[in-house]
Amino acid sequence: MITSLDHVVVLTGDIAGGTAAYQTLFAQAPSWTYSGDGADRALFTLDNMTLELVAPGGEGTAAERIRSVLVAQGEGLASLCFRTNDIAKMHRRLERLTLKPEPVSETESHDATSGAILSWKRTRAATDATHGIRLFFLELAKERPLSVRTGPASITAIDHEHQAVLTLLFESAR
Repeated sequence: MITSLDHVVVLTGDIAGGTAAYQTLFAQAPSWTYSGDGADRALFTLDNMTLELVAPGGEGTAAERIRSVLVAQGEGLASLCFRTNDIAKMHRRLERLTLKPEPVSETESHDATSGAILSWKRTRAATDATHGIRLFFLELAKERPLSVRTGPASITAIDHEHQAVLTLLFESAR
């Protein structure tokens, strides 16, 4: 069912500052950037997973929701997204587990630099059913491009130790 941890979402109040901080920490450029639906995003895709930075962008429901989370919880880890190779089957499993999944939706984004398109299907478990942890599940139509290394000491993968260190470094860089 779940094939991997696809990405983690980190909220920031400043997408440019957050992107610059992670670009310095990873010694890699974002692999994908896009804006829409009240959010600005920068993705750093490494060998084993992606880190997605999200900041409020403009007005609208999503922008206000992100701002309210930032006020309540501050910057940092916001959600986990797991990959599946069959989103319909995953949705049925979440229902059986009484995790009250949202209907499966089809989404796409356009990279701001290249204009390339990524498509995916996703669902989300109800946060009240996951003890406050935001869990998403997605089936990608194709792989995301990897981030391009910008220095010799680049980070190529993230494990639990890297994530803790990177979160601390990000906080101190701001």
